[in-house]
Amino acid sequence: MSSVQLDDALRQLVGVDEALADRVRIAIMIYLVVRGRARFKELQEGLGLTPGNLAFHLKRLEEKGYVKIKRSLLDARGRVVIPTQFGLTALFDLVSLLRRAVEAIVERRGASPQEP
Repeated sequence: MSSVQLDDALRQLVGVDEALADRVRIAIMIYLVVRGRARFKELQEGLGLTPGNLAFHLKRLEEKGYVKIKRSLLDARGRVVIPTQFGLTALFDLVSLLRRAVEAIVERRGASPQEP
C-alpha cells in the first residue's frame, strides 16, 4: 500500500460517523452481524452492559439508522434488535478501513512491533 493510499484510508477513518465509531457500538454491531438479531436482554448479557448503557447506545444506533428495534411478538416486554442493511454496510466499511490501515502497518514495520 502506498503512502497516498494509507493517507486516504486514514482520512476516511477520521471521517467515520461518531455514532458508529464507539467501542461499545462497534461491539453491538458485530454481535448483531454474527447472530442476525438479538433480544435486548441477550445483547445486554452477551456484552456485559447495564440495561441503561445498552439502551443509550442502541438509541444512538437507531437514530442513525444502523439498527431497528422491534417489539417481540412472543414477549410483549421484549425488544428485538436487528441490524439494518445501512448499518451492515457502515460496519463493513469501517472494518475495511481498519484492515487497510493494519495492512499498511504490517507492510512498513513487519508482522511484529519494532521501534520506529
